[in-house]
Amino acid sequence: MWKYFYKIRGKLPAAILKQIYFAFVHPYLLYGIELYANTAPTHMNKLIVLNNKLLRILQHKTYSYPVKRLYHNYNTLPIPDLFYFQLSLLVCKYVHCKQTLPTSFINYFTMNNMI
Repeated sequence: MWKYFYKIRGKLPAAILKQIYFAFVHPYLLYGIELYANTAPTHMNKLIVLNNKLLRILQHKTYSYPVKRLYHNYNTLPIPDLFYFQLSLLVCKYVHCKQTLPTSFINYFTMNNMI
């Protein structure tokens, strides 16, 4: 997949490349991240390395370019931070507006006052 990004990066402007990343890569990272990212870091390394590689390709950066700046340039978070952010959103929805969650999450957590 990443080979195609090499082909298009020289033909499209940076703004379009950013839109392509957020259209074709970022949604796949977000889908179910609360579940799959709750694993050992060694299992996540391949995905993190691939995402970093895609960001470097799209931004025309070398391997020595700092990873944090790659994410900052695209105004997004690294995958482990994205996991904690999405998990925090899930808990916030559970506490403050359960009606927006699917029914399978209604009894997902146990509140302290229920114990």
